[in-house]
Amino acid sequence: MRRRWRGSNRRATRIRSTRFDVRVADEYRAGHRAGFLSAPGGQLVQATDTFIAVRRARIVLADTDGVRARATAAWLARIGLEVFVLDDATPVAAIEIGEAPEHVLGLEQLTIDPLDADELADHLRRGAAVVVDVATSRDYRAGHIPCAWFAVRGRLADDAARLPAAALYVLTSPDGVIARLAAAELAGATGARVRVLAGGTDAWRSGRTAARSRSAAAGLARRRRPAQGIRAHRQSRGGNARLSAMGGLGLVEQVRRDGTLQFRL
Repeated sequence: MRRRWRGSNRRATRIRSTRFDVRVADEYRAGHRAGFLSAPGGQLVQATDTFIAVRRARIVLADTDGVRARATAAWLARIGLEVFVLDDATPVAAIEIGEAPEHVLGLEQLTIDPLDADELADHLRRGAAVVVDVATSRDYRAGHIPCAWFAVRGRLADDAARLPAAALYVLTSPDGVIARLAAAELAGATGARVRVLAGGTDAWRSGRTAARSRSAAAGLARRRRPAQGIRAHRQSRGGNARLSAMGGLGLVEQVRRDGTLQFRL
């Protein structure tokens, strides 16, 4: 791997290279190679778009003995990704304990107006704010702040036009990060004051009830992961309906239409 990358531009290589530890989260937190992010193998294979942000990235996998890393690499290679397994003999430069630090570009430079969960609850009792949730549609459907409207950050200007008029909008997301990034965009789209829930929806959940589904986004996504569709199909039809469920979700046709995705045996 080192020989193959030796002639590459060093900065470009850093951007393209993504390193993952494919062991379970508890093993990762107990001690992992410095610079490797946690991505348990099964989750990495089923949700590559959640973990890998750069197209044509060089993916390096590691674990304790190479078994799980090689199994994960085999699946990632089949969908056309450039993947490598770290040699077991590679010396460990440093071991880190706990979660990997997260660095969100531009987050520290933002000026936001936060409020805590108690303050938001008071605003909602008085009808003095509209809550806008920019979580993924899956997270939103799983539970959100009562009366919160779902919106997609990527089309926030369009979704904002469907929100009820308000003097104050409060943005939230599971941990509050995406909400902080979207605050200025929503303020620009509505011309109203925008505040951000400190700690996001996770902070609200502590001792409070989550609600289900309300949307300002046209065509709130109803896509499910294959495993979810299979389980639902089995419950409704019974028996081993794996291939039928995949066909029902249109997965085969989706793969056929998507020019960026391939699957090799």
